Amino acid sequence: MGGKPKKRPLPKGMHLHFDGVAGVAGDMSLGAFIDCGVPLSVLNDAIEKVGLGPKRIVAVRAKRKGIGGVDVVVRMNDGTTSRDPYNDHAHKHHPYKDIIKRIKSSDVGDGIKTRALDVFKRLGKAEAEVHGTPLSKVAFHEVGAVDAICDVVGAAAALDYLSPSSVSSSVVCVGSGGVKTSHGLIPIPSPAALLILKDAGGLIRDGGVAMECCTPTGAAILAHAVDTCGESPSMRPISSGYGCGDKDLNDRPNVFRVTLGERNTEGFQDKVHLIESNIDDMTSEQCGYVMEKLFESGALDVWWTSIVMKKGRPGWKLSVLMEVDQRKKISSVIFKETTTIGFRHTTLSRTVLKRKIETIHTVHGPITAKVSFQSDPSEIIQISPEYEDVKRLAQKTDLPFAGVYQLALSTYHSKGEL
Repeated sequence: MGGKPKKRPLPKGMHLHFDGVAGVAGDMSLGAFIDCGVPLSVLNDAIEKVGLGPKRIVAVRAKRKGIGGVDVVVRMNDGTTSRDPYNDHAHKHHPYKDIIKRIKSSDVGDGIKTRALDVFKRLGKAEAEVHGTPLSKVAFHEVGAVDAICDVVGAAAALDYLSPSSVSSSVVCVGSGGVKTSHGLIPIPSPAALLILKDAGGLIRDGGVAMECCTPTGAAILAHAVDTCGESPSMRPISSGYGCGDKDLNDRPNVFRVTLGERNTEGFQDKVHLIESNIDDMTSEQCGYVMEKLFESGALDVWWTSIVMKKGRPGWKLSVLMEVDQRKKISSVIFKETTTIGFRHTTLSRTVLKRKIETIHTVHGPITAKVSFQSDPSEIIQISPEYEDVKRLAQKTDLPFAGVYQLALSTYHSKGEL
């Protein structure tokens, strides 16, 4: 089966939001994708192409505390499934390098292949760090079993099918307590899952559930796909789906939800990170150098504000705006290049116009311009000629900067491009 009937194929390039209030595992993500409208055949075809045989994924309608969704299990060669007790497939060792070789040499599409390899790389790096071994020596146990390979390749196929323009996730419930593994009792979240989410900048909470709610495979799928963590952005929902976990929880439906939607047309909304620090012992020359280094490191914007600090001391407030995944890199630059011993940081929502880059061919030469619009590229709102190009032509022609700037705008308009 392929989940709930859909009237038409799902559109590509939409926003995708994950809700993990009950946690996430690989099979739950597959169930949610299928329930949302991704054809089951898309997942099974990809799994077959990596050499695991046909129709490995079995999907059935199920309910968890009244919420309908899709329950996914993996069919094994011996007729059992990934949910059956006492099967031995979860105890086999699967070397990391063999899994990577299998995926690389398969006939699966490049998009699916790239996604699957990235998910397994995240799993492998986490396992290597946890066990203090080189990545080339990592051998998976539960993670590398047939069912987990199916989970990873299936999720990669679903994401490639949807080709979302952006992906967000709510705070993920990871559970609490301990879980029995081949290494003995380990704390929840497992060391591997925690490392994967940490490196990806994920947001977690125990959720008040005394069990493992987020598996390493589930964490790696999220880490690969998600751009921002926190609240869902403003969007118009198009489809949603629920993937069912194998256990019933006392206080909530054990489901993982995906929602596919169209971002608002007023502008593009996303999350950015802001770091600020008050500094009173740096020269203006140092401040200028730091600004250059921060921009070179990927900061979206940097500014210094003159302030008066304690005891009437004049000082500066450094403010740095960046993409969420740049925080670690930017933080390192701040600690290395400034005298601060700490800073404040927060995640902000922003709404920005969509943009495209065009070249304006003036009588004096080309000028690159940033063209901004809402949803329709033909409905231009702003045109911003690039400073360096305008400066170059102004110096070359000995014309005023403002004159060259206006020339670029008038040339753009005269071409009928507005």
